Amino acid sequence: MGEQRRPLTLEDREDISRCLAMRLTNKEIAVHTGRSESVICREIARNGGREKYRAHRAQSRAEEERCRPKARKMDADPVLRGRVVSGLRSGLSPSPTRKPRGRKKTPGARIVGMRPIEDRPEEVAGRQVPGHWEGDLIVGKNGATAAGTLVGERNSPTSGSRSFTRVTSLLTVYPRAGVKVALHDW
Repeated sequence: MGEQRRPLTLEDREDISRCLAMRLTNKEIAVHTGRSESVICREIARNGGREKYRAHRAQSRAEEERCRPKARKMDADPVLRGRVVSGLRSGLSPSPTRKPRGRKKTPGARIVGMRPIEDRPEEVAGRQVPGHWEGDLIVGKNGATAAGTLVGERNSPTSGSRSFTRVTSLLTVYPRAGVKVALHDW
């Protein structure tokens, strides 16, 4: 289990400052202070770097940052406030007026020449004609492997009525070039 988060004290910051003066690495400072290396690295970076770090200045900044309540971004940025107010007046809820965070969603991989399943002929959609087969093919990473399934209907040789024939996992992890051969041989 991880250690409990606790803010750095002035004493911690003075230790960091002394260690920097002795030219210790972030890892050595972390061991000396009993903090994680990432905490030490962030503390030094946000307070002037290894050459300009000062314990009292860093402590003052940390105390100022911890003050509550903080000013809202809308109060500090008139352009943002105008956009939000305008959006609310036009009936938008608050969430669409905010800027999205994180990475943009990608539409995913597109298959060249892919046709939607809705485009198939009516007789295939209803499986009304014996001998029509449907297949799915999954191509692995970098096209090195492939797996596929086939499903189809055909007349039963004994009763003359239609029977549903299902073939699954017909092609299991073949090299991509072997898929055509496997289908042909099947």
